[in-house]
Amino acid sequence: MTKDTDKQAIDNLVDNFRGYAVLLRKIKQRVLVAQQRAIYAANEEMLRMYWDIGGMLQQSQDADGWGKKTLQRLAEDLKNDYSEIKGFTVRNMQYMVQFFNEYNQELTMIKRTASSIAKSVISQLDEHNFTLPIKHLDWTHNLVLIKQRAENLTSLLTIYYLHRRKRVKSVFL
Repeated sequence: MTKDTDKQAIDNLVDNFRGYAVLLRKIKQRVLVAQQRAIYAANEEMLRMYWDIGGMLQQSQDADGWGKKTLQRLAEDLKNDYSEIKGFTVRNMQYMVQFFNEYNQELTMIKRTASSIAKSVISQLDEHNFTLPIKHLDWTHNLVLIKQRAENLTSLLTIYYLHRRKRVKSVFL
């Protein structure tokens, strides 16, 4: 009987070890998914912030007619108040305005000429809710798109689908 009990104990240890390895792999996979989601959420919020700031700057510039010196002063004040946050340079704020204007035009164009495929996407848009591919790209990739003057939704959707298939980096390298 002792021999059977010992064999059963050894079998249980082997089974527990196999179960442990599977459990560990599942936990690691879940941690990885959570980390990726957190990165995407942080990136999306940063893009929303840049888009909002670009809109505020454009609206203020339209209303008050200020120039580059105002951006220089804003850049200094924002760097002083938020020293731990990079991105508040004159050049980057100019990009924020351009980012706002480019995608604002894109959103306006989409709302006017929405195809039946795009209508479901358009119906989800609200004032600050990006359902377009731009939220899946980082700031640098959005700047590349702006500089290349992406002129239609098709180019943005292509990048979105490439991103979903994990091929975005190869497009820009």
